[in-house]
Amino acid sequence: MSLNETDYYEGSYNSTSLSSGSVLNGTTPTSFFNNTSSSDSVGISDGETVFTPAVGNWTDEDNTMMQITTTVYNETEQMHLDQLEQQQIIQFWIGVGLSISSSLFIGLSFIIKKKALIRLSKGGRRANQGGYGYLKDLLWWAGLLSMAVGEAANFMAYTFAPASLVSTLGVLSVLVTAILSSKYLNERLNFLGKVGCFLCTIGSTIIVIHAPMEKDIASMYDLQIKLTNLVFVFYVLITIVVSIILIYHFLPKLPDTSTYTLLIWIGVCSMIGSLSVMSVKGLGLAMMQTIGGVQNEMNNWLTWFCLLTLIACISVQMNFLNKAFVLEEKSTKAGEKKKWALRNLQKTNRLNKKKKKSKKFWRPGNNPSFSWDF
Repeated sequence: MSLNETDYYEGSYNSTSLSSGSVLNGTTPTSFFNNTSSSDSVGISDGETVFTPAVGNWTDEDNTMMQITTTVYNETEQMHLDQLEQQQIIQFWIGVGLSISSSLFIGLSFIIKKKALIRLSKGGRRANQGGYGYLKDLLWWAGLLSMAVGEAANFMAYTFAPASLVSTLGVLSVLVTAILSSKYLNERLNFLGKVGCFLCTIGSTIIVIHAPMEKDIASMYDLQIKLTNLVFVFYVLITIVVSIILIYHFLPKLPDTSTYTLLIWIGVCSMIGSLSVMSVKGLGLAMMQTIGGVQNEMNNWLTWFCLLTLIACISVQMNFLNKAFVLEEKSTKAGEKKKWALRNLQKTNRLNKKKKKSKKFWRPGNNPSFSWDF
């Protein structure tokens, strides 16, 4: 009995994962042909996929047709897998490029904003004292624009590359800031600072080489599962509680020139920034799925939750970061004054020691009553 094309089971299945009786997309391919009969069917396998003919005798013509169909299907499936792999590689390097450009813009924004704050600190109320005069300065807004461009590139990078890679490459902004500050802010970069920049470069290179190509979160549903995890909820609560304790309990007890005050502001910015990573990832996924036509995520409550969280985190970070800039400049000047005072004191002590040492040795010229005349 010869088989027609209408006898084939229509459907797309992965030949590397299907077997007789396996389930995919809610269907069970118990047979490759329609109208199968357990008494007359004969199983033909291409390695993993099992095909079952319809009622009738299995002929050489049917065997040849089956081999051709299997070969064409395997080649098509392999081409599809190669295209997906190539697409993942392209998206990976696009994410890396966007992340590096983001670090450049963000690092430059720190330099511009600090120059504006230094200029404004000479007159008017400082940012750490509750002043907001920087909002009227064009140079500060230029720095904010540079940061906005960098954050936008960082936002897009999260949609192409894994979050573990993008967030780690953000350390390059520290490298850019350290190099530019030594040139434009007259901040000396010592040997340990240069070693730190070198280690940042080496570490970022290693992470790019060994980072996974595939994204760990592919949909808003996956993100929702991650966010509702008890471990993440506990982390968010700890972050918020620790930030509140640092700001309202420890900070009022410390002077402005204290190094611990600066560390508190920077620590709060870092902890709040870790929450903004989640928000950026969620918004990026929502935009990709909505624009790509996969699913309209604008009606999803998680999309708007991520947007509100991102706005709140950025507002808190900008406020605290400006205060940290002013405190760092003030503490740097105070530290330089202490350093010069210490050097002068050490110099004075050395001179006094030399004078005391010289008085211990008797010399004829030191005694006015002594004369060489006999």
